[in-house]
Amino acid sequence: MKGQPAQSSTRIARQYTVGDWRTDREALLTSPGSKDGLLRPLEALRDRGSLRFLGPMRTLADSKKREGEGFAITALACAFLDYLAGGYSGQIYSHESILESLMADSSNTGEDLGNSDESGTESTDATVRRFSFETGDTISPYVRFLRNELGLSRKQARSFYSDVRCSLLHDGMTRGGWLIRSTGHSEPIHEENGLKIIERDRFLDLLESKFQDFCAPEYWESRIADFVRHMDHICEIEHVHYFAYGANMDAATLRQRIGQSPVSRQAAILPGYQFQYNKKSVDGSGKGNVQRASEFSVRGWLYEMTVQDLKSVADCEKGYELQAAEVKLRDADVLHLAVIFVANHESIQDGLQPTADYRSKIESSVWKG
Repeated sequence: MKGQPAQSSTRIARQYTVGDWRTDREALLTSPGSKDGLLRPLEALRDRGSLRFLGPMRTLADSKKREGEGFAITALACAFLDYLAGGYSGQIYSHESILESLMADSSNTGEDLGNSDESGTESTDATVRRFSFETGDTISPYVRFLRNELGLSRKQARSFYSDVRCSLLHDGMTRGGWLIRSTGHSEPIHEENGLKIIERDRFLDLLESKFQDFCAPEYWESRIADFVRHMDHICEIEHVHYFAYGANMDAATLRQRIGQSPVSRQAAILPGYQFQYNKKSVDGSGKGNVQRASEFSVRGWLYEMTVQDLKSVADCEKGYELQAAEVKLRDADVLHLAVIFVANHESIQDGLQPTADYRSKIESSVWKG
C-alpha cells in the first residue's frame, strides 16, 4: 500500500514536529469538543505560513522598491492562495488518487480493488476515481476561495486564476488586463479604465488577515475532521474511506485494531450487496461477508482513516480481499467511494452460523432507524 508518512522528527514548523502532531492529533480526535487541542498545531501553522510565505512577501514589500518586486510578491501570494484554498475547502490535492495507488499496490499483492485498468496506460483525470475528501482539481477550490473569502465575482475569480495565477507561474507575466501596482489605493483589487489592478500592499494585508482567520480555533472547532485531514496531508499521512459492516462497526474493536481513533465515522449504506455469515473462521463459525445482490443493501459505518490504519485492519482480515465500492450516507443522498473487505472464494462456505457473541456484537453495532 502507498502512504509512508514523514518521520516523527521531521519539522513542519520551527518548533513543531510530525511527532508533536501525532500527540495532538489523538487528543483532538478523542476530545473533539475541546478548543485547547487546536492551539499548539494552529500556532505551528501560523509559524509555517509566516516563515514560508508572508514573511518573504512582507520583506519584499517593505523594501519600498518599485523594480518588479510586485511580480515576486504576487507570485508568492498565488501559491499561498492555493494553500489557503485547499484548507478552506476541506479537501486535499492529490495528483494521483489514493485509491488508484492502492489499486496499483494491490495488484502486486493479490488483493482486488475492482475496476482496475488492465491496459497498462495511465488513466486520464476524468476517469480517475477519488475519495470525496481528495481532488485533482486546482481551479474550483481556488475560485471558490476568491469569491467567498476575497469577495471577487465569479468572472473576476476565474480571470484571476487564469490570467494572474497561471500566467505568473507559467509565463512570468499577467494577462487579460491585470496589472500589479503600488499606488496607495485603499482597495486590494479594483478596476480602472477597463484594467484590473492588484494593489500589492493592500492585497498582502488582505492575505494576512485571512491567514489569521485560518489559524483561529473558532474557524476549525466545528471542522475537526477537516483540520486533522489538513495537518495529516502536511505530514504526508494519507487517508482512505473504509466501509465496515462486520465486527469493525464496533468502535472499540476498530480502535484496538488500528491503535488510534479514526478521523470520522458516519452511518452509511452499501447498495447492491447482501450481508451473509458465510466466511469460514478458524473455529468453523461464520463471519460476516457481503456479496453482490442488486435488490439488497447493507448497513454499516463509513470511516475516514489513514492508509496505515487500513493496513492494520487488513492484517486482521485474513481470507478477505479489498475491493472498491460506492456507499451512500444515511443522512445524505450522495455516493462516496470507499474500500470494503470481501471474503475470497476459498474462504466462503454456505450453511455456516456465527457464534452468539459475534452476532450480538454486529447487531448491537449497526445503526438503527
